[in-house]
Amino acid sequence: MVVGSSSSQGVTLTNAGNANLTISSVAVTGAGFNASGAGANTVLAPGQTAALNVTFAPTGTGSAAGSIAISSTAGSVSITLAGSGGQLSSHTVALNWDASTSDIIGYYVYRVQADGTYAKINSAPVVLTEFTDTNIQSGQTYTYVVTAVDADNVESDYSDPVLATIP
Repeated sequence: MVVGSSSSQGVTLTNAGNANLTISSVAVTGAGFNASGAGANTVLAPGQTAALNVTFAPTGTGSAAGSIAISSTAGSVSITLAGSGGQLSSHTVALNWDASTSDIIGYYVYRVQADGTYAKINSAPVVLTEFTDTNIQSGQTYTYVVTAVDADNVESDYSDPVLATIP
C-alpha cells in the first residue's frame, strides 16, 4: 500500500448464540490501523450480524502489525492485522487494449489485490482503449484485467490478465 493512501476490508461479527450479545469494547492497536462500524454498546440478537470496517493507512514505509480486540458478554476475540507501506514509484503502467465489438459506453480496469481478488481502479468507465496506472510501488508486480460496460452498467467477463513488473 502506498504511503498516504488507505485500504479497507470488512469484518462481519455474528451472534451464533441463543441470547442477546453486547459488545463492550473494540480496541485497535498498531500504527496506521483503524476500525469503524460496530462498537461499544452494540447489541446483537441471536443470529444477527454487525459490520466492522478495518482501514489501513500507512504513515511510513515498511511492515506494520496490529490487532483488534473485541470484548463482549460472550467473551473476547482478537484479530491479527498486518500491512506494508511503500513509496509511490516514479514509473507508471500504460495499458491499452482492442476495442469491444459490442455496443458499450466504456471500460473498467481492475488490478489484483494481495488477497487475489480484483479491485476496480477507475471509478467511472474510460471511453478510450487505454489507461495509465500511476498509483504503483517500485519493486512490485501487478496483474490487470479490463471489462467492457454497456449502457445498463452490465460488465463483460474479465479480459485475459496482463502482468507489469515495476523496477
